[in-house]
Amino acid sequence: MLIRKYKKGRNVFISYSHDDGVWLDELLKSFGDLKDEVLTEPWHDGRIKAGQIWEDEIKKAISHSRVAILIVTSNFLASEYIKKREIPFLKRAWWWGRLDIIPIIADECNLKNSKSLRRFQMINEPDHPLSELDIDQREVVYTQLKNRIAAILKGENPLSERVNTVLRRFRVSIILMLLIVSYSVFEFSIHPYMWRWYFVRGLTADQSYDTAKAEKLYRKSEELCKRKGDICLEPRNNLGRLLINSGRYSVALSYYDQILRDYPVLDDKETYAINKNIGWGLVSTGDYSTAIPAINNARAAAGRILESMEAENKGTTNSFIVGPYENGRIALGCLLIKAWFYSGVQVKDMKKDVINECRFYFVSNGALPEEKSWNTEARVLMRISPEL
Repeated sequence: MLIRKYKKGRNVFISYSHDDGVWLDELLKSFGDLKDEVLTEPWHDGRIKAGQIWEDEIKKAISHSRVAILIVTSNFLASEYIKKREIPFLKRAWWWGRLDIIPIIADECNLKNSKSLRRFQMINEPDHPLSELDIDQREVVYTQLKNRIAAILKGENPLSERVNTVLRRFRVSIILMLLIVSYSVFEFSIHPYMWRWYFVRGLTADQSYDTAKAEKLYRKSEELCKRKGDICLEPRNNLGRLLINSGRYSVALSYYDQILRDYPVLDDKETYAINKNIGWGLVSTGDYSTAIPAINNARAAAGRILESMEAENKGTTNSFIVGPYENGRIALGCLLIKAWFYSGVQVKDMKKDVINECRFYFVSNGALPEEKSWNTEARVLMRISPEL
C-alpha cells in the first residue's frame, strides 16, 4: 500500500492503546482492498518519526482527518492520555463537524462509565466484541467498517447524518443567528411595549429620591414609547419634572419646549400636567412674566377637568380622583400670586377669588400665621394682605 502525505479532510485516524497493537495490525490489514482514491493510508501514532513532537503530530493528524476509529478495549479505557488528551481533541473536531467518530469494540470492557463514547454509534455491539468472534465474523465487522468509512469519505452519508454533520459544523453560527433573530424580534416587536415597565420603575426610583436612576429609566421609557409610535407624554412629563426638581431649570424648559413643538394639540389632562411643570420651572428661574400664561393654562385645564368629572358623575365625585386636580388648581393659584407680585402686577389687578382660595389653602394647612412655616407664596400673600 502506498504511503502518502495525508490530505486535509481525507484521512482516517486510528486511536488505540499500545497494549492492543495486535488489533491495530489486524485492522490495518483489512483496509488493504479499499480504493486508493477514497482512502489514503490510515494514520496512527506509529507513523510519528524520530525527532517529531508526538502530541503535535497527533493533533495535526486529527485535524486533517475525516474519520476517527477508536479501538475500544479495557486498556483503551484505562489510558489516562487517551481519556484526558486524545478523546477531548477528537470530540472538539466532531463538535465542529470536521470528522465522524466510529468506535469498534475489540474486547470485553465496561462502557458504563464512559459517557463520551456511548453517544457514538459503534460498528459492533458491545456484547459481541472482536475477541469473541472468529476470523470470518471479524471480517464481516471490518467490511461494515470499511463500507461506513467509504460512504463518509465519498459523501454518501444518509440524509439525516449529513444534516447532523451540517448542524454540528455550523451550530455556533446557527445559535448566533437564532440569538440575533430573537433579539431583533424582542427589540422591535416586544421591547417597545415594555416602556411602561421602565416608566413604573422610574417612578419608584423617583419616589426614593434616586434621581440619576429615575432619569435613566424615564429616558429609556421615552425611547421605547417613541419607537412604538405613541405620544409618550407620561415619561417625558415626569422627566421634565425631575429636571426641574433637581434644579436643571434651563434644561427642563428647553425639554418642555420640544414637547410642545412635537405635540401642539393636547387634551386637558396633558395641558394641565405639562403647563403646571412649565409654570413651576419658570417661576424657579425668576421668569415670572412668562410663567403667568403657563400657570393660567394649567389652572384653566384643571377647571375643565373638574367640570367634566362633575358632569359625568352628576355632581357626586370621588375625592380621591378629584383631589389632585382641585388641590393642584389651588396650589397653582398660590404660585400665580407669586408670579403676579414679582412681575409687578398691582394688587388691585389680581383676581380676588384666586387670593381667597390661596389664603384658605394656607390657613387650612396651618401655614398661617406661624411665620416659620411660611413658604414664599405665603409670605407674598401676607405682604399683599394689607392692600386687599
